[in-house]
Amino acid sequence: MGKKFYRMKKLLGILVLSLLWCNTGFTESNYNLKDPALNKCFSEMLGEERYQEVIFTGTQKPNEEELNSITECLNNPDYWRPKNDIFASNKVENCISNPNPIFTHEFTDYSKISKIERWGQIKVGVIKGHTYVFVKNKGRKNNLVVIDKPVPIYNPIDSYLITLSHYRQPDKVKNVQWRLFFQVGCEIVFYFDHVDNLSEKILNKLGNIPVYEEHPAPTVPVIPPIKIKAGELIAFTKGTTLAGSWDFGLVDINKNNELPKRLKKFENTVEAKRYKFLACPYEYFQEDIKKKYLKKMKRKKCNPKEVK
Repeated sequence: MGKKFYRMKKLLGILVLSLLWCNTGFTESNYNLKDPALNKCFSEMLGEERYQEVIFTGTQKPNEEELNSITECLNNPDYWRPKNDIFASNKVENCISNPNPIFTHEFTDYSKISKIERWGQIKVGVIKGHTYVFVKNKGRKNNLVVIDKPVPIYNPIDSYLITLSHYRQPDKVKNVQWRLFFQVGCEIVFYFDHVDNLSEKILNKLGNIPVYEEHPAPTVPVIPPIKIKAGELIAFTKGTTLAGSWDFGLVDINKNNELPKRLKKFENTVEAKRYKFLACPYEYFQEDIKKKYLKKMKRKKCNPKEVK
């Protein structure tokens, strides 16, 4: 009931805003831009130029995605914050700064991996901020990848499990999977997605985590964060049923990537706002492990061409 009500409220808000723009114009006088939090949200979500055109002067009409952002800001002026917060609002506050960590342990069974694809690709109309790790398979059956045994996922460095999602895949198999975020020091978060089964140790510490039946699933904090040692088993996975791949990504608060011109049409998306902090996770491993895994990538390239 709550989710349906929220969606109806959001759609109603977008409809009302659309009518205001189409029929009367929508300018500063229509709502309180003296509220600094609301003003900040509009500016962050739309970008300064579109903020001036759409919000401040009302000379331009917002597109559908901008309408969504404006509605979210009106519902919650802090809406913009998690989009630029690499810790998803659950940072370990008593962390020790470690801007250049070295990942000392392999994160999976290398012999079971067929290939790895770089981050920064555009798939299903979205910028993908993570690399794709493909599990060796036996082909396809009924259009699904056949994989006999799942691969293990290990923790590459001492870190804290800070947030997670537990969700049902929106495919015909409807598998339940996990997305897991780990904090390293005060500057870095790495994450795995499309994880099938967590280790018993982690499951026991988490307790009962409900499955979110809709997609995309929200990220929820792990309170208190769970410390996990380097080399410790985290989980097992076969990846997605359609591709046999799972995700490995990393965000670094000290990065400052610029969104390339070829991706400007995505500049108001959540993924584009995170682009600034994205990095190749394999660059953080000790040299022998780094070289080993980059061999699985096309031309041994992990980053988009604009990111060195």
